[in-house]
Amino acid sequence: MADMIESTLQSMSMEQKLGQLFCIEVNSNTLNSAFEDTISKYHFGNVGLFNTFSGTRQQIRQNNLEIERVITKHCAGVKPIIAVDEEGGCSSQFQDGVTPTPGNFALGATENEDDAYACGWCIGSELCDLGINMAWAPVLDLCRNPHDPIVGARSFGDSPQLVARLGIALSKGLNAGGVGSTYKHYPGQGAISTSGDSHRELPVSRMQEHQLNSLDGYPFLEAIHQGADCLMVGNVVLSGIPNVEKGVPATLSRYTITTLLRERYGYDGVVITDNIGLGPTHDAFPPQKSALLAFQAGADIITALGSRSPHIVMYNALLSALKQKIISEDAVNDKVRRILRLKERLSAYQETRRPLSEIQKSLMLRKVARDSVTLVRDPRGLLPARPELFPHVLVIVPQMQAISSADGFAHVECNFGDIISPYYPAVTVQKIPLTPDESSVNECLELAGHHDLVMICSENSNEFPAYLDLVNRIAATGPTIVIPLRFAYEVTAVHPNATIVSAFSYMDASLRAVCNVICGEEQPQGRLPIHL
Repeated sequence: MADMIESTLQSMSMEQKLGQLFCIEVNSNTLNSAFEDTISKYHFGNVGLFNTFSGTRQQIRQNNLEIERVITKHCAGVKPIIAVDEEGGCSSQFQDGVTPTPGNFALGATENEDDAYACGWCIGSELCDLGINMAWAPVLDLCRNPHDPIVGARSFGDSPQLVARLGIALSKGLNAGGVGSTYKHYPGQGAISTSGDSHRELPVSRMQEHQLNSLDGYPFLEAIHQGADCLMVGNVVLSGIPNVEKGVPATLSRYTITTLLRERYGYDGVVITDNIGLGPTHDAFPPQKSALLAFQAGADIITALGSRSPHIVMYNALLSALKQKIISEDAVNDKVRRILRLKERLSAYQETRRPLSEIQKSLMLRKVARDSVTLVRDPRGLLPARPELFPHVLVIVPQMQAISSADGFAHVECNFGDIISPYYPAVTVQKIPLTPDESSVNECLELAGHHDLVMICSENSNEFPAYLDLVNRIAATGPTIVIPLRFAYEVTAVHPNATIVSAFSYMDASLRAVCNVICGEEQPQGRLPIHL
């Protein structure tokens, strides 16, 4: 393999080598003739599918085959990394073509490595069928900030050990399905001081280095010990470590990437940056500067999703720096070697993949759903809520919406009302916005007074005061079961009378598993993966 990599490296022009150091965005609207013009001129060697790549499975696969053809043609015969943010749960880029999986927080509730492997296997198998060879997953960030919208249910939980175990298991499942994995976002966002979206404002972590190693950084160290192929470095400023460059995010920090990851932890795989083409990092560091900083910091692949203009500016900045000997050809070659090694691994995963049938996928995901159902509390002993005790049931479901820029499921509906209806003689389903007006609230309160039991689904209700107030007013006056659809921090704000049971997922299999527990057909198996 080493001889083949050296032979490929020698066959590449310097411009083609520089192109390997970038990942550009492609979506349904940008795959056109201009795409090949861009690749032929700048030799960009890797792409990320983003902004919900629409179409049927066959259309998506044909698009990816075209991407591979164009890039291989103009990049010295080197195939591209075709990557996608497909983590499961709320973070999906496809309207069709990929089977929904419960997501990381649900997996955290199972505490089961086999379940994490199964989800990775399902995701990897379907991505491979679509012509995709890399998942930007799993997320190894700890869930330690109840107001952080960007991590939330994308995390396995708040335990470094649990997150490491499940993340590594999911990664191995992705490999079994035929794709590579990307552990992200080093050094972790568990201790960030902001409650905003880190894709829109630069998060700051004040942890010291010894805390980093035992908490947020621990899952990444375990992944490195397990031979991680690729790590994504996040746009997090480590303000609590004196040697880290002041105000510089990890994506551009030499101390973070070279001193910590490379030298101290011995990591020799590919380092890819989180998006530095848009948002707070782009605002603080113009493209010419950020490209050079990322290169000198030790990053191998620079990701700047959005407009291609930042990539072109960054590419030209590195080409100029190379001509001026600010950066060396040897340094470029070292990065390209790592990238070529990774691409060899991706080919090997495809060749040795373990295919999955639709029946196998269905059975595995149903098991994950059952294992994740968690009874958070049942103060009034409502469960099992048998039909003979509660013949008339009101079900309130929210109109689902994206909570952060990482979400990809705003088009998904919550089908809990349809799923629970066959279990009871009379079910009324009321769908309301997460920001209900006074009329909607009053209608729900009046309906609740005419039913024996109210089941109300919620989506991060602690971030939606009007919805939370409705939940609590109903729970204060009668038997109420609250079903969080993705996250658990909201339960601390829910009225103490309410029974809370959840599989932390909006997918139908998860909701059916919740129904089975509510009605007493199954026992809850999950545990909260965070400390409240």
